[in-house]
Amino acid sequence: MGTQIRPAYWLQMESKVTRIQNYGINPALFLLLIALLGCLSCSVGNSGPLQDFPSEAQVEAASFDLINQDRQQQGLPELVLDERLSTIARAHSADMRDRGYFDHISPDGTTISDRLTRGGISFRYAGENLELTKNVPDPATMANTQFLSDSSHRGNLLNTRFKRAGVGVARSGNTYWITQDFIDPK
Repeated sequence: MGTQIRPAYWLQMESKVTRIQNYGINPALFLLLIALLGCLSCSVGNSGPLQDFPSEAQVEAASFDLINQDRQQQGLPELVLDERLSTIARAHSADMRDRGYFDHISPDGTTISDRLTRGGISFRYAGENLELTKNVPDPATMANTQFLSDSSHRGNLLNTRFKRAGVGVARSGNTYWITQDFIDPK
């Protein structure tokens, strides 16, 4: 029988197993414990399971409420929730999620005016806010904070011409695509 040649990593592992055995620890149980600790550490820093994140409907409702809270604070009239606008906004959010883009104009060139017209909505003036949040427990508040910090988005939220609004949200895991559509109806 000749001498068996083993790679260096094998000798290192063999040495560690021997040391573990010298302490009276079963190597198989030790490896199982290490594996379990590794699985537990994977969840450290995670914001929690998906059920801890709000549903699309919850984010839509909270986002619309925040729009009117912002308007009230500025002494402006509240906007009316328009489900037709929400349906169009929801479809745009889903399209962005499904086709992997984030823009007011879809890859095929469709704009908010196109989407509203196709949805049978007559309007004099329209605006749109978009936000994408990832791993945020309160996406509506985060989006609203971002909207208020940008002059064009803030302008849509507080525009006195707008009378109606709709909010549509699409979700994938902990990522939310939020679309707010505003109109001055004809």
